[in-house]
Amino acid sequence: MTAFDRFDPFERRISSAIDEIAAERQPFYLDDIFRLTARSKQRPRWQFPERWLTMNFTALRAAIATTVVVIVVGGILAFNRPDNGPGTSPSPSPTESGSAQSVGAAAQQLRGIWIADADALPEIDVPAGRIQLWIDWDRGDRASVHTTPYTRDYLDSQSLDAPNGELRLRTAFAGADCDTDAEGRYAWSRSNDGFFLTLTLIEDACAARATAFARTWVRSFAAASEGGHGVVDGVTPMVEVTLPAGQRLWGGAGDQWQAIMTDGGLEPYQAFVVIRNPGGFAAPCSTSDPQPTSIPATTTDLVSYIDSLPGASVVTAATEIDGRPAIQFDMRIDNEIQCESGDIFNLHPESPSDTQVWTSVPGELQRLYVVQIDASTTFLLWYQGNSETERAVIASVHFLDKLPTP
Repeated sequence: MTAFDRFDPFERRISSAIDEIAAERQPFYLDDIFRLTARSKQRPRWQFPERWLTMNFTALRAAIATTVVVIVVGGILAFNRPDNGPGTSPSPSPTESGSAQSVGAAAQQLRGIWIADADALPEIDVPAGRIQLWIDWDRGDRASVHTTPYTRDYLDSQSLDAPNGELRLRTAFAGADCDTDAEGRYAWSRSNDGFFLTLTLIEDACAARATAFARTWVRSFAAASEGGHGVVDGVTPMVEVTLPAGQRLWGGAGDQWQAIMTDGGLEPYQAFVVIRNPGGFAAPCSTSDPQPTSIPATTTDLVSYIDSLPGASVVTAATEIDGRPAIQFDMRIDNEIQCESGDIFNLHPESPSDTQVWTSVPGELQRLYVVQIDASTTFLLWYQGNSETERAVIASVHFLDKLPTP
């Protein structure tokens, strides 16, 4: 998968501390993604045919999507960092103040993205809804809260040295939400399966941060993670899934799809991809105009479309995923098929604003799962890994209309 290719830089300059606090900014966790993608192998099974669709990188700001199709494919995915990187000017790094408390990394178990549904937070002018807690994965030195879909980050804080089981923070940028250098302390605990994180207030000189941070959070695969039990929350309904732990994974999303895959060159490679109501192509071998089309949102219609692709051979088996009717199907493209585009254009996300395209090459075997969510929605689920792991991942899938609680 090659994503983030030919990235249009965001032209945004932060000229003062006021702009830093008030301006809409990309979430800091994109720094994690860009650092990871710089080290990723090329596993090209997603293309960006900009000649026939308009690029849209709004989705890079947050994991956003709708209903899900789970694809388990024997194909290969990867995201490719753009040559120029995002054009956003880097946020100024907070420096140590005269405080006796020294800068230190947050515990590894805290790092990544966590989500919660919160009441209105009038202290920072955020209405009721979904919020994210972000703690820098690589360095563990920053934390902030984001709205979702992303509009901006709030309560940007620096991590301080802390004893085991405690998170200590200092305001990174003064503003209406927190005074300069306001410090806070939180006890933390994770559930046995790592799915929930509870932050309990000990003390905080910033009342707004105390209100936002002190709650139980759910593990999200929106950015870097260590795998394990979490949710794909860039789609609706969300997908709860358990991925193999022990390797660093990172997530990337577009409109109505999300992918989680192995960091950089780590092996064995694994990837899990979710797409809602994928569309197809009327001319899948065309380089100049593959003609994106919609596919009726039923499992049988999607399988019939795949079976109609040039050189495709499809073997199906009825199954269930989370109690819903589903079809597992293996697709192989004939070795002799010739396309002017090289790869055959198979599928694209439902939204016409996204330019990601799922492709196949002659001789390649792909295993996919399509799930009927309701009368108007299918999900394509894809997992690459060994067969035993694939079965376990798919068996762990649950579709969620709301965030679970402990």
